[in-house]
Amino acid sequence: MGQRLPGLGQRIRELRTGRMTLSELAKQAGISKAYLSQIETGQVEKPSAQSLYQIAAALGTSVGVLLGAVSESSGDDVDIPPSLERFAQRADLTHEEKLMLARIRYRGQRPKTEDDWRYLLESIKRSAAGAS
Repeated sequence: MGQRLPGLGQRIRELRTGRMTLSELAKQAGISKAYLSQIETGQVEKPSAQSLYQIAAALGTSVGVLLGAVSESSGDDVDIPPSLERFAQRADLTHEEKLMLARIRYRGQRPKTEDDWRYLLESIKRSAAGAS
């Protein structure tokens, strides 16, 4: 049996409620309404990373927020490193994309150069596109 992701479904439901219906989120995330419902009710123990990314993107948040690893904020208190600021300007990223990248950490570290940020974003895009 897979490891449960405690509170995941509840966090998704809380982020969705008042913004959109279950059907709307499922459609925007590109997953079935039934599967999304199962995630929200905890029937799916460990959804795929791709599904989580698609749900997070449709909700305008990060996978870290869905997993409870980071808290959702207005973005004002998120530290944006200068290398990410430069990359975001050159790549014409949206504010939400820049915040999503700024929240990503691996073993407490995050990318240091513009090329590292570009590689991370491309990896995320390719992972999401491969699920379609």
